[in-house]
Amino acid sequence: MNINSIKAACWLLSAVVTAGVGYYVWDFQNRQDEILGQKYTAEEVRDILDSAVVPEGPVSSLVDRRAIERAYYFDRANRQLPNLLDWTGAPPPKVVERTPVETEPVEQPKKRMADAIVVTMIAEELGDAQRSRAWIRYKPESGVQTKPDEFPAMVRVGDSLRTPLEYATIKAITADDGITFGFSEEGMEDELVPYGIYDPGFAIYKVDGDNPERSPERREDIPRLDTAIWRPERTTQIDDTWHVGTEDAEDFGQDFGGIIAREVRHRRHYNPKTGKYDGIELQEVKPGGKMAAHGAESGDVIKSINGHPVTSTSEAIDFVKNHKDEYDTWKVVIENKGKERTMIYKSPPNVD
Repeated sequence: MNINSIKAACWLLSAVVTAGVGYYVWDFQNRQDEILGQKYTAEEVRDILDSAVVPEGPVSSLVDRRAIERAYYFDRANRQLPNLLDWTGAPPPKVVERTPVETEPVEQPKKRMADAIVVTMIAEELGDAQRSRAWIRYKPESGVQTKPDEFPAMVRVGDSLRTPLEYATIKAITADDGITFGFSEEGMEDELVPYGIYDPGFAIYKVDGDNPERSPERREDIPRLDTAIWRPERTTQIDDTWHVGTEDAEDFGQDFGGIIAREVRHRRHYNPKTGKYDGIELQEVKPGGKMAAHGAESGDVIKSINGHPVTSTSEAIDFVKNHKDEYDTWKVVIENKGKERTMIYKSPPNVD
């Protein structure tokens, strides 16, 4: 078959296709009115709808209806879904915004200290007012959470009371007047809580740590504290005995070496007369630290503990650790500027 034959076949095929398309268009034009103008009566429409077969059973969808509502019907201007059943085209009703009512917090009235605490004992330090101490009980109406068998709380100058009385700070403690409180709230004046009229029993001590030979003044209206079961949180001096507090004992047990390193500059004491080391010299004691609160002073030379001579801190620590189950009272002999004194420390009792 040559090229002319192929061309003739293509022209013939094109002519047939063109004729077919032309006939289809001509036929559609002639029948357009018939196709598009076909009308159905109401009866015919009802018959067609009645003859439709409705599938039985529920129809499930994999698309969440709420997702469609959010995507297509959500009114972004008013941040809400319109009434989906309202197809009238009427604008949605205006949303009335509720104005939040601002309520001011009700401030609880501040209590007078005389109505919140009971003073049970005062120990005034004549040589250093900052070291004076007092023991108080919180009344039920104070709002402070306490245990029924809780011992009186010891407070010092500068301490704040427990919540919700934390706005009260102790400014002064004196045996003659009582406890003076200052307040962080504006408009509250200092309040003095005297002793004796809030509790039928009271005890007062005046001690002078700088001059032990001076006889301390003491007035007691209640029996002495039962020190066998008394467990102060902080070390407290009563007469010539230092009762080691439970919290102080725990601190010393966990970090005694660190406390010594931070608060005391010390060395082994060399006695030139004997040519031997005979104690532990406290060259400098940091004021306000734990060691100072336990009676340590600059220039002290610790000579012995319970009759056992000590010449180094490691020797003293080892002796206390090795005999802590044997002794609950520790007598420490100290020499300072040629004068010797004995410090007595009581370990906290193991009372359940």
